[in-house]
Amino acid sequence: ALQADFIEPAMVQGDLYHLRSFPALISGMDAVVGELWSFHREDFVETVRRIDGVERYQQGADDYYERRVVTCLTSKHQELAA
Repeated sequence: ALQADFIEPAMVQGDLYHLRSFPALISGMDAVVGELWSFHREDFVETVRRIDGVERYQQGADDYYERRVVTCLTSKHQELAA
């Protein structure tokens, strides 16, 4: 079973919207607080595959979101790419 190495509070910069049954984060100036989940490197591909299945993400024009790497600020004041 895939398990997170750690989960910690983190913040990204953007604007958060509620789109019916799911949230949407876009580029913006607000501070959006959530969680940073870290997984074993060897589990990365399988973890992303499972998340994509839940989100129905297929890297196409009909997807609900576009995956992007963003900088987050952790509760330990570390800036990390996520």
